Amino acid sequence: GTGLMRLRGIGLALGVLAGTSVALAQPVTVTYVANEGILISGDSVRVLIDGLHRPYRPEYLSLSDDLQAAAETGQAPFDDIDLLLVSHNHRDHFSPAAVGAYLAAVPGARLWSSPQIIGAACDEGCELVWPGFGRADSVVLDRVSVTFLGLRHVNERHRSVQNLGHVVEVGGRRILHVGDAELSESNFASFDLPGRGIDVAFLPAWYLLSSADRALVERLIGARRVIAVHVDPSDGERVDRLMQEVFPAGRAFFRSMEDTVRVR
Repeated sequence: GTGLMRLRGIGLALGVLAGTSVALAQPVTVTYVANEGILISGDSVRVLIDGLHRPYRPEYLSLSDDLQAAAETGQAPFDDIDLLLVSHNHRDHFSPAAVGAYLAAVPGARLWSSPQIIGAACDEGCELVWPGFGRADSVVLDRVSVTFLGLRHVNERHRSVQNLGHVVEVGGRRILHVGDAELSESNFASFDLPGRGIDVAFLPAWYLLSSADRALVERLIGARRVIAVHVDPSDGERVDRLMQEVFPAGRAFFRSMEDTVRVR
């Protein structure tokens, strides 16, 4: 369907993110978790995107055993996370058991995601959000706002996958995460991401490896800074060098809980 689908109300206010700010600009730190997982911290808010998945294949980086245990039980550095976001239901982005374990261990945490995620991970207490492909909806809660983007997953065989992009605004800074969205004019043009003023975009590495695709990233996303994720760790150094060559302050993140960026 289209429009914002919601389950149990938790005091959310709907609004349009573009052109507004939910807070004065504050320093925000983004820490790389694994594969496409990122942890956003700032203005007394912590948001985890695609950070709760379990080992799958070597080319999809996962947490060490110790960090995985900490992640699933809400221990440092995964304590006090306010909001869990999941782009889509693929094993290198999402584990229903891991997400369920976190929600049980940290009762104050919330999960906002698509029907395919909520149906797999939650019996109750989670927020269902699905704007439909090509559409966006925004949710504001306390010191964070999220605009959910209905973006089609790359590859024709995954057309039924509900892939959510996220524009997360914390401390007046806007951070983009697109999951495994197809990089195309038809997928991105309706969202006017350049007009939303993205401070840093976390994008799959395959967006950034050819000059033609990099030109699309510049035109369709227009972020001040671009960081590659979904990087095969065995190829991380090469991709990182390329990113530094072709984008201002560009980087590739491939070292779990070590790679960070401070968004100013």
